Amino acid sequence: MHHDRQILAWRGWENLPVDAAHLGRALPITLVLLSLPWGLTAAAHAIARQFDSQMPDYLTVVYAYLPLPWPPTWPTIFPPP
Repeated sequence: MHHDRQILAWRGWENLPVDAAHLGRALPITLVLLSLPWGLTAAAHAIARQFDSQMPDYLTVVYAYLPLPWPPTWPTIFPPP
């Protein structure tokens, strides 16, 4: 949700309210934005499974990569000595 304004601006919807003050409009928008990573990874997994039928199911693959932090956040997680 850090980049919600940028994502909405790509569609020309930069003025849509995505805050608690406008919960009725913000909730569906937020749910769509938060479902994008799931949709993209599920689609990528389905495509990869077409090429490798022995690949484990979706949840096994997702939870295997869950502990990996995003590289730009490493300095905040592992500060230099």
